[in-house]
Amino acid sequence: MWWWIISGWLASASMVVVVERKRARSGDGLWSEDDRAISVIAYGIVILLAPVAILIISGMTVWDFLTTKPVDPFTGPEEEWIDQEPDSFVVDLVRLRQTCDPRLKGENIGSWIMREFWYTPEAMILDVVTKYAALHAAGLADTLIWERLEAHRREKGEGVLPSPCDLDSYVDYRLGLEDAGYLDLGKDFVRGQIALCERFNLHRSQKQKDAAWPPLEWLGRQLSLTEIEPLGEGLDANAAGSPAVLSRGGGRVRSDIKDLKLLILPGDELWTFSSPQEHWTNLVGRGGIVLMRQDRPVAHVVTQMN
Repeated sequence: MWWWIISGWLASASMVVVVERKRARSGDGLWSEDDRAISVIAYGIVILLAPVAILIISGMTVWDFLTTKPVDPFTGPEEEWIDQEPDSFVVDLVRLRQTCDPRLKGENIGSWIMREFWYTPEAMILDVVTKYAALHAAGLADTLIWERLEAHRREKGEGVLPSPCDLDSYVDYRLGLEDAGYLDLGKDFVRGQIALCERFNLHRSQKQKDAAWPPLEWLGRQLSLTEIEPLGEGLDANAAGSPAVLSRGGGRVRSDIKDLKLLILPGDELWTFSSPQEHWTNLVGRGGIVLMRQDRPVAHVVTQMN
């Protein structure tokens, strides 16, 4: 008994001494050459209380782990969560899943970088719901919508479409290909996630409809499909001399352009756009590609900003 107590105290004291010596080498330690007596007393107190401090810290950590539970971010009124950016909404969907998915137990979602959320099943569900709603509202038949979505997501896996196929069964089908474990959470949970995405997309679509962007006066020249493949190269419509212009590229822009192409219907047009020169001068310039349908912007990709 006493042997274990003494061994634990010595181990704790050793840990404190090691940490303290490292801090001392950087000039932040307790030891002071100008007042060695006080330094010795300080060392003694720290070493004496080291086991107590470590036990308290360890106990608090264990208690937090046992008592802290993931919180459902959708328990409040709808206006508290619906008016946010899609990336933030996906984070909330993952937090909701953490309340029931054992695969996320103990996972510190708050430490994830945004890129990790882009590849979650929640991001896929929101993506499918958003694209289906846009194409359905444009009058495209469901059978053609599923064909387009399949071609769009083929690199994530492909199989035999359910028959008959609707939004719920299509999401189930894609989950079976991309994350089959998600289906183990139950049909009710999956339907709930789809319903949240539909409410979020409806709200966001209405806002975008009420404030169409970019303004028509920003349009530059009409483009062909082949011209948008270089990911914005040569599409810089801002005047020469604009400061700190950043040309966006890489995987995110390629994905955005792929999304834009999915939405193109007969009669649609692709145009460059650029904000007025004073925007560029004041470091708030935006330029890129916009999909126009019946003289209204439907979707856009920003390829330049400052």
